[in-house]
Amino acid sequence: MDSIQWPCPLSEDTKQALIDIAQTTDSLSHPNEQGVFYVLHGIAFVHFSPETVVNTMNSAVIRRGIWVGSPEQNKRIQVHSHVEEVSPLQLVFFPHDKLNKLCEVNLEVYKFLYHSREAMTSSWLTSQLVTLFDKETRIVYTLTELAEYAQNIQGSVIRLELSQKQLSTITGISRPRLNEVLKNLESANELSLERGNIFINDLKRLKERLMKIENAMLLD
Repeated sequence: MDSIQWPCPLSEDTKQALIDIAQTTDSLSHPNEQGVFYVLHGIAFVHFSPETVVNTMNSAVIRRGIWVGSPEQNKRIQVHSHVEEVSPLQLVFFPHDKLNKLCEVNLEVYKFLYHSREAMTSSWLTSQLVTLFDKETRIVYTLTELAEYAQNIQGSVIRLELSQKQLSTITGISRPRLNEVLKNLESANELSLERGNIFINDLKRLKERLMKIENAMLLD
């Protein structure tokens, strides 16, 4: 746990107190428990939605160095969650019940909870904005997010170990529509497809397709 990048400056005593209550896991699912997670290794997309919602791209990429979880210690919000792993996750879990007890004796833990939430806010807000755009934009956004953290780079080509089924689940776009967009991008030589893999040939040109999102974020 020495490699944890804390979301804000904390005293050594507080860091040690947090480490003392933490446990390592390879899953974001802890039955009957809520808490805060820190991603040590791996890449995944996590989706959250109310019980009545089936679809969606209500999701964001989580990867090494990201904090995930709710800082609302005394609330239990009923949501459905699904995690689509791109590469295996290894996480540190801080259970809410133990965080509650720490808060009673160490007020600096509230600072930790606040900043652990803020660390993820930008990614969630951007993913929500993306749902307002067309299917090509949603797919390209997902691919460029994954490409930023890809480990498999061969020269100027980035290999994403990602099936079209996974990409369909992550984006909430049906396989036929997804395939249509991917084929168009392949024809433009911006990516190439292989069973279980997507190769990003020109990340710069892919990112240029996302200018509409950047423009929207600049609007008052």
